[in-house]
Amino acid sequence: MYSEKGKCSSIKKKLIMYGGIFLLIYIFNFFIFRLMPGDPLDFGSSDISDNSMSINENTNYDNLQKYYGFDKPLGIQFIDNIKQNIKGDFGNSIFYKQSVTSLIGQKLPWTLYIVFLSLVISLIVGIIVAFISLKYIKLDIFIYGFLNVVSEIPSFLIGVVLLFTLAINVDFLPLSGGQTPFIEYESFTDFIVDIIRYSILPVASLVIVNVGSFYLVARASFFNIIEKEYVLTAKAKGLKDYKILISYILKNSLPPIINKFFLGIGVTLGGSLLVENIFAYPGIGLLLRNAVNQRDYILIQAIFLVSTLFILVSNIMADIVNEKLIKKEGRGI
Repeated sequence: MYSEKGKCSSIKKKLIMYGGIFLLIYIFNFFIFRLMPGDPLDFGSSDISDNSMSINENTNYDNLQKYYGFDKPLGIQFIDNIKQNIKGDFGNSIFYKQSVTSLIGQKLPWTLYIVFLSLVISLIVGIIVAFISLKYIKLDIFIYGFLNVVSEIPSFLIGVVLLFTLAINVDFLPLSGGQTPFIEYESFTDFIVDIIRYSILPVASLVIVNVGSFYLVARASFFNIIEKEYVLTAKAKGLKDYKILISYILKNSLPPIINKFFLGIGVTLGGSLLVENIFAYPGIGLLLRNAVNQRDYILIQAIFLVSTLFILVSNIMADIVNEKLIKKEGRGI
């Protein structure tokens, strides 16, 4: 029998494990970029101005190092970095000359928008296709093989194909960007339509890759549940097919599907970073590319840290769903 004490103990162990993983990633994230070849100060301008300090064009290299704290030993830099991060301060970008927190705050909503929209669409389409496979067994063989192959194709490669086949031939689909530049929207509806129009191809690139994994999870769960006694009893009672599919099969298949949704956040987030560069979409993927090109490791480590937090939180949510599933099974539900 699955006990509440066992559940709490298991979740506690998982949280400790994720805490350890985060600590290792945090340490790695700080030191690895400082071992990158090239000096980030060589890429930045010597003209820096903010509320705390103003540096004119004659500022020397030593003063730049002092300004960013690079003149201190790595151990002291690491401790200062922890103190800053605890306060929600990720420092100032070397290249953009802006607060890193502000930069990520501007770009992150764009990335989260295409990530979660693509996951929701993939979830819905995957479930629908799994229902089709359940009803038409002969068609299932083709669908299963096709989606297995498609799900292995990198999302950025799908993006390149869509870019050269659709974007250049369909005027409605923009080649790049997140919204029409220098436009004044007449209404909020026009704004939403424009945002959606620019996100169609990036989202489609992620959906095409993700649908297969959602389909496989839903399909496996459907074929397992369809043999359960309560489903056979429902059929014997003469319930309509749609009632059985929704109330019996789908309802009891949701835990593994929802679990897949949360686990898919990390994978989709990673894919979006590449897809954004294909379509010059104004998310953190494009911001990360510019940061890497300029050796702006203050910005790089902040982007990786934020991405890591999202991935770990999504994995924790997936574990909680699993715990609830185990609890139900332990009670014989």
